Amino acid sequence: MTCLKINNKKPVALKKDVDIKMKLKYYLRGIGVGILITTIVFSFSNKFNKKDKITQEENITNENQNENQKDNLEELIEKSLNSSDKDNSDIDTAHKGENLNNSNQTKQEEANQSPADDDMQMSNEEHDTNLQQEEGETDKEIDYITFSIESGMSSREVAKLLYQNGLIEDVKDFNDYIIENGKAEVIRIGTYTLPKNADYKLILDTIT
Repeated sequence: MTCLKINNKKPVALKKDVDIKMKLKYYLRGIGVGILITTIVFSFSNKFNKKDKITQEENITNENQNENQKDNLEELIEKSLNSSDKDNSDIDTAHKGENLNNSNQTKQEEANQSPADDDMQMSNEEHDTNLQQEEGETDKEIDYITFSIESGMSSREVAKLLYQNGLIEDVKDFNDYIIENGKAEVIRIGTYTLPKNADYKLILDTIT
């Protein structure tokens, strides 16, 4: 009876040892899996951090490039404006110099003008004055004729009126001229004054 009791206790102790070893095995496996997962998470986190860092550096680089381009553009515009101002200043200086040269040349020509030229200029002025006087006398000698066109008068009646006042020499010829120019229906009534030697065109332009 005593031996049987001793034999029954040994399997129980052995089972407990197996259970402990199994639990320890599971614990170690869980710890290993946790370490592996943590390592993977940290790895991904480092990659994203590196990408963010690279992106920030690229943005800073792009901003610096944009600022450099802006500075270069402003410098180019300023140089262009300065060049334009300089060109305008040179043009103004050239114009002033040209005007000064022309003025000096005119003064020199006036100083070098001979008395014969002065006499010729006076002669030309006297000639122009005589022509104006002759033209004025000629205007005084021209006869002006005043006539009136009344309402309801036809183109032939108007031509006859002009003939009677000595402005035209042929009634039919002038009436045909009115019709050919399409003015027979647009003759205006009123009183007109024309020189006696007026041509057909002047007469027709005046009464239409």
